[in-house]
Amino acid sequence: MSGLEVFLDGGATFASLLSAGAAVVGYRQQKEDDLELVEDMEEVEQLRKNLSEAATSAWAAHAALTAAWGQPLSLFRGPLGIPVMQVTWAVEVVEVAKELVEKAAEFEDLADVYDAQLQLAKTHGRSLLRSPLLRLEERLDELSLVLTSQIAAVVLAKEAFSLGDTSAVKPVHAMAAMKAATSFGQGSLKSMEELPLAILQDRKLLGELWRVGPGRMETL
Repeated sequence: MSGLEVFLDGGATFASLLSAGAAVVGYRQQKEDDLELVEDMEEVEQLRKNLSEAATSAWAAHAALTAAWGQPLSLFRGPLGIPVMQVTWAVEVVEVAKELVEKAAEFEDLADVYDAQLQLAKTHGRSLLRSPLLRLEERLDELSLVLTSQIAAVVLAKEAFSLGDTSAVKPVHAMAAMKAATSFGQGSLKSMEELPLAILQDRKLLGELWRVGPGRMETL
């Protein structure tokens, strides 16, 4: 007779072992859900408010940078009537700003997607993931600062194109702006890959059974 058979003959049944195992998994899932999910409607509303403020700030910085350049940066195809080599640094500045506003549009779109899900969570009492909301809020706050830091550099680049400036030395403002943009770009690419589109998420089955009453595990 095997050790398992002896143990079962001692009174334990295979079903009870399964139930005990499910209880352990349920307890762990319940703890994970408590940490990961937002269910309190006051917290949902606060998260929505924080995300809205961060998105509005980023949008304002995005608009200010576009205004400083004078037209959508997405239309930039290089200086007109000036050899690129004469204004290399200025081209670099505008290309960096162009990439930033493209990232800004992606983050702003994602903020709209999250806001819609926050509204659904509030209306229908659904739970949702907390971490993606906090990470997006953080990236939007950083984005608004980085976009604002590009304004002086873009103005200098615009002047260089107008005057045909042949200076090969980047102005201090341009160097600082490009450094900030590069740092943000390296982090934002990873962030966009990690942030999911869907943040509405129900509790895991075993965790929910444990939460509403450990005795219900016996139904499994």
